[in-house]
Amino acid sequence: MGKTAGATGASGVRRQAGREIDDVMAFAVMHALSMVVITDARGAIEYVNKKFCEVTGYAADEVIGQPTSLLKSGLTPRATYQALWRHLKQGEGWTGEFVNRTRRGRAFWELAYISAVQDAAGRIHHYLKIAVDITARKRLEARLRKSLAALRTREGELQGACRELRQTAQALERSRRRLQRLAQQDMLTGLLNRRGLHEALRRTRALAARQGRGTGLLVIDIDRFKRINDDHGHAAGDRILKTLAARLRACLRAADLVCRYGGDEIVVALPDADAAATRRAAQRILDTVRAAEPRHRGRGLPFTVSIGAACLPPGSSSTLEQVLAQADQALFRVKRAGRNGLAFWPARDEPAAALDDRLRSRPCSEVFDMLLAMLDARERATGEHSRRVAKVAAVLAEALALPPEQVETVAQGALLHDIGKIAIPESILLKPGPLTARERRIVRRHPRAGYDILKANPEFKSIAEIVLSHQERFDGTGYPRGLKGRQICPGARIFAAADAYDAIRAGRSYAPARSAAEALAEIRRCRGTQFDPAVVDGLVRAQARIEALLGASFAKRPSARRRQGSSTVRQGTEK
Repeated sequence: MGKTAGATGASGVRRQAGREIDDVMAFAVMHALSMVVITDARGAIEYVNKKFCEVTGYAADEVIGQPTSLLKSGLTPRATYQALWRHLKQGEGWTGEFVNRTRRGRAFWELAYISAVQDAAGRIHHYLKIAVDITARKRLEARLRKSLAALRTREGELQGACRELRQTAQALERSRRRLQRLAQQDMLTGLLNRRGLHEALRRTRALAARQGRGTGLLVIDIDRFKRINDDHGHAAGDRILKTLAARLRACLRAADLVCRYGGDEIVVALPDADAAATRRAAQRILDTVRAAEPRHRGRGLPFTVSIGAACLPPGSSSTLEQVLAQADQALFRVKRAGRNGLAFWPARDEPAAALDDRLRSRPCSEVFDMLLAMLDARERATGEHSRRVAKVAAVLAEALALPPEQVETVAQGALLHDIGKIAIPESILLKPGPLTARERRIVRRHPRAGYDILKANPEFKSIAEIVLSHQERFDGTGYPRGLKGRQICPGARIFAAADAYDAIRAGRSYAPARSAAEALAEIRRCRGTQFDPAVVDGLVRAQARIEALLGASFAKRPSARRRQGSSTVRQGTEK
């Protein structure tokens, strides 16, 4: 008897608890932020919640028993309803958009999920619709499309202006180069003059220092040139200078610098040359000149030269000016020994250290900003992420010793890498759960869409290539073109590592934020597969600078334990 009473009491408690849960659920549905509609199997409305009444303007008692066609505006395509019923008849849920009308006749957009409620025998006895009002979003999209059309019109105008500017710039550049040649070129021989040589020598030294290579220098003097002028006239001397210039060009490389330094003195700079290569070049010049015999007034006019040679080895602290003085010292020895020969510094009978001591004693913006603004309007988080990645990519490009103009291009490409996402529906872009195969295919179109937006402007050519290639992988498994290794442009390879590093440090919907050490370990794990090994090595070198740039917002975040069997470095299909 006691047990029966206890069981009856427990059953009553459960019934009471069930009624309370039902009350809570009814309250939740009634006050939900989404519109909820329940119909019978014929489509007659049996229930609507408070949000439905707020959006449509209908009171609940006005729609109960009415068909759902009460809301039809006539603006929703017939294909939408056909797809809806095709799914429902198969017992499947359906998600789509309707254009409906409120009680006062105002059209509004709703994003709806509709499912069929079946009994145990599979018979449909009710339909459930959960919908949200997306009218504001649709209006924003329309404004964005209008802005994009205006932007494209503006781009066409800008392209015309850019063409004119390029033509003007090209003409100015041709004039500048001509003036530069005149300022740095000897008028008689066509060789560099002293000013031109010093400008070229600075570039040569910088290149040699970066590549760890030597530079050879030759000082060439025409023997007894004053006597030739005195005996045969200055026209004869000019003929010899022209002949020597032509012979030097014929026997030297295109990269070698040849300068008329003054009077009859010629200086030759030999990039990427060690002592042996410098000596061979000097001997080749000597042999070539000895075989030359210019003619003046019908008569042969033989001449000889003396050559002093020196070499600036890799890693030397000496300046090119000091090496030029060394070559001049070697020339002096040739003159003293009778001319028509060559000498290399240092002399075999004079220690190099002693000579060192002696010689020491003697650098369309409006369109770009509009694109950034469109990206921010579409998805604020995307814009913030792009700005961080642009900064990280710039630091990484500098660590890889890219020229300043290439660093700027990489940063700009990183800023606009997701511009193609403005063509992706927000229902996909902001979907919190996994994407369907169809949705992934749509997302994978965003590199090509971004490329199509940018390629119309010639000024964005390099940026467009980075945007098109930013989802490629070093092992060739990326998209959209499946490029592999160095087929991928350097900017996209740099971006890939910078983007992944920021994603790991900042966290994503599919993975929490992680520490700097974990981020670097994850990037290293994908070295040679997803990322260019050289770029990964650059990231290792630059990580301290990158972390300082990202700031305390990441440094204070707790480390998240790595999930077994998953990678945080995910491709753009899930971004």
